[in-house]
Amino acid sequence: MAPGVDVGIIDGGVDFDTELIRQDRPAEEEHPDQTDLLTMRGDRYALHSSWNFESDCPEQFDPHFYEGLSEANRANYEYYLGHGTAVAGIIAVCTPQARLHALKMPFDFLVEEDEVCRTPLPLAVLREKARHKTEARRLLFNNMKRFILIHRIPVVNCSWNEAFSDKINEIAACYPFLKGDQLIDVARLHFDGIITVLREFFESIEFRDRTLFIIAAGNQHADLNENPIYPGVVKQPNTLTVGGTDATKGWWKDREDFGSNFAARYLDLCTRATHYRVPWGKNSFKTKSGTSLATPVITALALRILGEAPTLRPEELRREILDRCIEVPSLSDKVCDGRWFDIEHLQPRISAIMSD
Repeated sequence: MAPGVDVGIIDGGVDFDTELIRQDRPAEEEHPDQTDLLTMRGDRYALHSSWNFESDCPEQFDPHFYEGLSEANRANYEYYLGHGTAVAGIIAVCTPQARLHALKMPFDFLVEEDEVCRTPLPLAVLREKARHKTEARRLLFNNMKRFILIHRIPVVNCSWNEAFSDKINEIAACYPFLKGDQLIDVARLHFDGIITVLREFFESIEFRDRTLFIIAAGNQHADLNENPIYPGVVKQPNTLTVGGTDATKGWWKDREDFGSNFAARYLDLCTRATHYRVPWGKNSFKTKSGTSLATPVITALALRILGEAPTLRPEELRREILDRCIEVPSLSDKVCDGRWFDIEHLQPRISAIMSD
């Protein structure tokens, strides 16, 4: 494989000091100055870099931020830091020549205590707040878009999703005075804003000839025909949505509300989503399952293909990936044509992340 194929990771914060990620980084490489990271090109930037679009600076563990969280949010912070680290670890193990750019996706469930408003507000005020939230998201995604285009990143791993039920919970936490239809209406305003911004991002004309987005289907064990979850239902020539199975090619489901989302209309392929040994948080490991862990397997496959044929356009790379799948008839109601990719084809190093 040709060295130095780039991949972007849109997910939680990434800690690049964990074993599975740092082992392939040359000792002489140093993280670039934060003022240069958006403008540096080619081989001049570090193999692994991480950018936080909330703070517009290189990502790092922020103890001050952690100390400022409520007790409920502190329980979520390990996930906030560690999930992108898990994704990065799988890509680094499967594709050691890849240069990783972690583009941190801010998760809205981290609601600061001073964001909670217990005093009833007029709906007109809440609508204006929703509009401002949409504009803030648009700015964040425009910054991500700029980063991806500047660095000419050909593959972006998107292991996160936005569900309406999560948005309801977030709005309920921010505005506990909202009940019933009013809560649903305000949540819908925010969710419609998310959909608008995501469509603008993935359908961008600048991306069509340059970048393939490989997207996690999500883990609500939902039928996406009935419960659309974004960005998994964004269908474009330069997107690929990935579902998950267990080790026996059965559809992955741990419980009724936790398993791979499905819909042959939206899912392009699937691969194993269970029992990965992944770096999690600061210098620790966990055994985890989820489509967020199946997706980086397909991202690693894309990088392998690009290493052999670096001039492929996104739709050509997409077809090459699909051609490496086999058809599993029992999966045909879950994923288009029952396409399944055998993770064992990413040997010889894949055993480093399997936890059977």
